[in-house]
Amino acid sequence: MKTRGTWYYIDPEGSDANDGFSPDTPLRTFQKIREIVLRPGDRVLLIDDFLANGKALMGLSQLVKDAGAALVGAGVVIEKGFQKGGDRLREQGIRVESLAIVDSMDEETQTIVFR
Repeated sequence: MKTRGTWYYIDPEGSDANDGFSPDTPLRTFQKIREIVLRPGDRVLLIDDFLANGKALMGLSQLVKDAGAALVGAGVVIEKGFQKGGDRLREQGIRVESLAIVDSMDEETQTIVFR
């Protein structure tokens, strides 16, 4: 018998008073996921505003794995491609989708180069 897991949504624009069960009712903080009882079969999608070195998402992916749940991916608004966190996550088999990837920033010329 195949069991169906639960999807959890985390978004910086969400609220920890939400249940986290839909994109319309996402949780706000990563800390809140520690209070959620994840079970084997649950599927987790992480949403973040910035991805730099990837430490936050790597830590969360380990929490999900330790619970026996599945991390189905991470959605990121802006990825700092020059800091390689996204590359590290992808190398670990984590699907990362970014709306924008910044390849470089120059403070002196005030330019940003997008991929």
